[in-house]
Parts: sequence; C-alpha cells; structure tokens
Amino acid sequence: ASIFVIETIGMHFLLAIWNRSMAWIITGLSIYTCIQLVGHMRALKARPIIINPDSFEVHNGLAGDAHIYFDNIEKIEASCKKPRRRAFIKIALLNGLENHNIVVYLKNQIEVTKIFGLQKRTDTVLFFVDHPKDFLNIVTDLLPER
Repeated sequence: ASIFVIETIGMHFLLAIWNRSMAWIITGLSIYTCIQLVGHMRALKARPIIINPDSFEVHNGLAGDAHIYFDNIEKIEASCKKPRRRAFIKIALLNGLENHNIVVYLKNQIEVTKIFGLQKRTDTVLFFVDHPKDFLNIVTDLLPER
C-alpha cells in the first residue's frame, strides 16, 4: 500500500504540470482504488470457506461469495484447468491473474455474488483453496450417497 501512495503522489505532480484538474481527478481515483484494495485484503482474512453439515460457503473477500449445497454437486475436482463446455464463474478479484484449484460442477444453477453485489447464475464454480486435497476429502465425505 505504501508503494501505491508514493506512486500516486508522483503521478499527481507529473499530471499537475499538464493539467491541474486532471491531476486531482486521477489522484482521487487512485486513493479510492487504494482503499478498495486494502478493504479486499482485510476481507480475505475475515472471510474463509465455511463448511456446514449440508453445504459449504466460499467467500473471497470483496471478489465474490457462493453457497453450494452438497446435494446439488454433480462433481467436484482439484484442477487448474477451465471447463471447456460449460459456462463458469471464477470467484476471484482479477479473473485473469488469479489461479483456481477447485472446480465444482453443479446439477442446478446457483446465484453467485460478485464484486459490488452483482448477482450471476452458473452451474460451474471455480475458486482457490490453500489445501485442495484436504478440502476435497472433507467435502466428498459429506456428499450424499448416490
């Protein structure tokens, strides 16, 4: 965050030579972005994956939330690959820059809450967990018998 502040100050002075109004607008947007990033970093620590008796909840800071019931899971796997024939939602702040290691294929669509509260429907959810094998073992033990 401190590098971000130094960069914002330097950019402000550089833009002020060209246009003072534009310098203040860009500085304001930079400060707002810095506040958002700090908020996201703090939210990541406070919002883990919660495993309930009948479901689990994926929380990824400000990037998104999903509530997945075990009886709605068609298949769950540890994979870094994107599904080819299914539309998916990746629970990540920056989709192209953040990896996933869990893919959950669902029988029915669910609503996933993305950044700024946007609701999207999907039948495939991608997200990252620190210990994918442990997570898969816990979830597969809780899945209903087929």
